[in-house]
Amino acid sequence: MNNPIAPVCEHCNSPLEGGEFFCPVCGQQQRAVGADAPNGARCHRCDATLPGGAAACPECGYAVASPGAMILIVDDSFDMVEMLEEIFRLEGYHSIHCSGSEAVAVASVRQPDLILLDVQMPDVDGLTVLERLRDTERTRNIPVLLTSASLRLRLLARDVDVEGRIEKPFDLGSMTAEVARLLREGRVHREAQT
Repeated sequence: MNNPIAPVCEHCNSPLEGGEFFCPVCGQQQRAVGADAPNGARCHRCDATLPGGAAACPECGYAVASPGAMILIVDDSFDMVEMLEEIFRLEGYHSIHCSGSEAVAVASVRQPDLILLDVQMPDVDGLTVLERLRDTERTRNIPVLLTSASLRLRLLARDVDVEGRIEKPFDLGSMTAEVARLLREGRVHREAQT
């Protein structure tokens, strides 16, 4: 068990300075957010000091209650996955990725807070993956953000019951805002169920 007087990184056990959200050694996000955040914690977006228990940064308004959220990226493009992982890391989220054929198994085990799902993939299309996710008890309530570059598939996806949709190529600000919205709504939904 970690000593609260001398906090250590939960990933690599390196010593942490008071209130750090990221480990200075391995760079991993720490989970001390929201009600568990100590006084003096820093916003990872603008570096403002956060009051203990803050749900949002008083300076930039960034929602600090969702950092550390796990996002599953289901996409066949290595370049897209690499870019999204870096964006999510900078936003304070953890991310994992897999192919469409692995999505239900990975989501069932890892229980991500959000699934970012490409519609057009070679092994299995995203709409089929979405149907399988909704048919599986352990994954049916995980919010899904569909992405697609194909007009035909975007039109098909409009008729699908899904929490969010975004076109490729996407605007970075719009995509991160949509991710934050879905994570926030997912958190509220989970809290209401408990």
